[in-house]
Amino acid sequence: MKLKTKISLIIAVTALVTGGTLALLVNNVMHNTLEQELEKRGVVIAQTLAEHVTHSVIDGEVVAAHSALNDIVLRTDNVEFACIFDFNGEIFTHSFDGGFPRALLPRAHDLIRADSPQLDRFSIGDEVGLMVGYPLIDGMKAHIHLGLNETYLHNQIMETRNQIIGITFIVALIIMLLGFIISDRIALPLVKLSKSLKNFGNEQMVQEQSYNGGGREVADLTQAFNLMVIERERAEEQIRTLAAIVEQSSEGTALADMNGILTFVNRACAEMHGYDSTEELSGQNLSIFHNEMQMEKEVNPFNRKVIEQGLQRGQVGHTRRDGTTFPTRMTSNIIKDRSGKPVSIAGHMIDITVEKQLEEQLLQSQKMEAIGLLSGGVAHDFNNILQAILGYADLAKAKLSEGSAIFENIEEIYRSANRASDLTRQLLAFGRRQVLVPKDIDLNHQVDGMLKMLGRVIGEDIKINFIKGHRLGTVHADPGQMEQVLMNLCVNSRDAMPQGGYLTIETENVLITEEYTKTHLFARKGRYVLVTLSDNGCGMNEETRNRIFEPFFTTKDVDRGSGLGLASVFGIINQHDGYINVYSEVGLGTTFKIYLPLVERPAEDIGTRVKSKVVGGTETIMVAEDNDTVRKLASRVLERAGYTVFPAEDGHEALEVLKQHASDISLALLDVVMPGLSGREVYDVIMKTNPDIRILFTSGYSQNAIHTRFVLDKGIQLIRKPYDPDTLLREIRAVLD
Repeated sequence: MKLKTKISLIIAVTALVTGGTLALLVNNVMHNTLEQELEKRGVVIAQTLAEHVTHSVIDGEVVAAHSALNDIVLRTDNVEFACIFDFNGEIFTHSFDGGFPRALLPRAHDLIRADSPQLDRFSIGDEVGLMVGYPLIDGMKAHIHLGLNETYLHNQIMETRNQIIGITFIVALIIMLLGFIISDRIALPLVKLSKSLKNFGNEQMVQEQSYNGGGREVADLTQAFNLMVIERERAEEQIRTLAAIVEQSSEGTALADMNGILTFVNRACAEMHGYDSTEELSGQNLSIFHNEMQMEKEVNPFNRKVIEQGLQRGQVGHTRRDGTTFPTRMTSNIIKDRSGKPVSIAGHMIDITVEKQLEEQLLQSQKMEAIGLLSGGVAHDFNNILQAILGYADLAKAKLSEGSAIFENIEEIYRSANRASDLTRQLLAFGRRQVLVPKDIDLNHQVDGMLKMLGRVIGEDIKINFIKGHRLGTVHADPGQMEQVLMNLCVNSRDAMPQGGYLTIETENVLITEEYTKTHLFARKGRYVLVTLSDNGCGMNEETRNRIFEPFFTTKDVDRGSGLGLASVFGIINQHDGYINVYSEVGLGTTFKIYLPLVERPAEDIGTRVKSKVVGGTETIMVAEDNDTVRKLASRVLERAGYTVFPAEDGHEALEVLKQHASDISLALLDVVMPGLSGREVYDVIMKTNPDIRILFTSGYSQNAIHTRFVLDKGIQLIRKPYDPDTLLREIRAVLD
């Protein structure tokens, strides 16, 4: 039944019950009141009649008594009959006007016996009445007996009651109609609110309600409901926003109950662990994300701290669907209900595989940098020592005849010093501490020119296949250093294929994108020339591959390698602003990829290097060298060849010599590194004050790499330490000529 009908019926029934009850109460009150009035009236009439007929009864005057009776009956309403009993209790006279039957008379005898006025009610058919017995004389049997009819009074009472009931029914109808109107004003907004609340409880779409009457209370209720709807919409919008953020986040999120059962997993978490959908993980135990070792050593201790502290952060290992493992950075916290009871554990995870790889790359780079600084510093000092050994050994040989025992001993010293010199050059290459003389070169031409020599070095049982890149770009590089790189890599491949095999050299233009640089720490986006060397040799395991560029690390026998070949390759490529990667699998071979920056210039013709004849001269040369032994050796060699020499032990002394003999000096032999002023700084002063003076740099190690990166300006010549006297004289003559 509708609320509107219920309210109307309740009002109508209430009105009817109230009216009926009121009618009954009024009826009872009226009935009692009329009966009391009738009794009083009967007693008064009987008393009046007794006063008129007492003497007649005493005197026996029946006619007078009967006349008085008739007069009373005729003149008095409701008196139906009257009867006088004499002193013997016999009827003296009576009047039955309209009368009651005599059947009532026997009852009168009961009234006669009373000495005081008595009342007795009767009912015959539809007639009801009241009999009044009144003694004429106290103590005597003489009485007056009156009969009063109450039917008329009862009819009046019933008529009044029926009128009240009718009026009550009409009032009830009016109230019911008003109830419909009132209930419509009250029930309609309540019904709407009820339906809206039902939809609200079922999480269906709910709109705000408009107030259309029903009282202040209904208005307040409607307003409260609207506020609730607004708050819910706001909360739902926030929930949708948060859900979208969580679902679209690249960070994995999972929710598990206190028993470890997953109740929510976002898309990133599912994909992170190799699952196609989040439904596959719903209801699973969180152990599905970990193997047994991870659960025991990492996950269980981590979760215990989460439960104890409420929040925990740290690194936790995870396992994908295919069984592969990966590291994550986890943040987990406890979720409690309103009573403060823990109900769930929320976990947020980020796959830090790439971060770990970059961290390892950075650590490896820092280690290589530290080793490079150490090896470069050692090589620098060692080169000066070797320079003295080689120089003075060469001078000693010039004074001896070939075949003598002393000559052979000095020759052995010379050969050993040269081998040591090769090692120091490799150390300098690894430490990026050698001076480069770069040119714009075409690597296709350079590799072509080396193929015959490479074939002789690696042997006939290894087939070399060279795949040239189409329209290969130009690189700005030191040709001699590039030859050393290719030679070292080819020798490494030869040693990996003792039974023969295939070596493929390939060149191509490549573009490094921003995406690639995210996973390769030292790569920079741009255009590069890529040189790839691949062999089908024995390959390397991961541990070996991670250490191959470290100096003195080798898997070969002690007498077969120094462990500096690949270290020098690493240093040379880095010094050329490039980078090198290696890919290898045991039994499948190894691939080296060298990336060199491409320049938008045509390549230069490198030409063929031919040793010129050793000759001297008569020019004046300034030798600026901070090492006493090397300075004296260079001065002695030049003076023996006919040159005039002005020595200077550092940059400041070199400038003093220039002030005094600038017009005489034809060439300045400058060490790159000197205390006070470096060779490069002395060179800058000479170019400003005496630009006609020729310059020849010499260096075994340059500390200015931080500023100049050891790249010489175009046209500036360099002789690398340690050098022999003939090499020094050839280079001096070439610069002067």
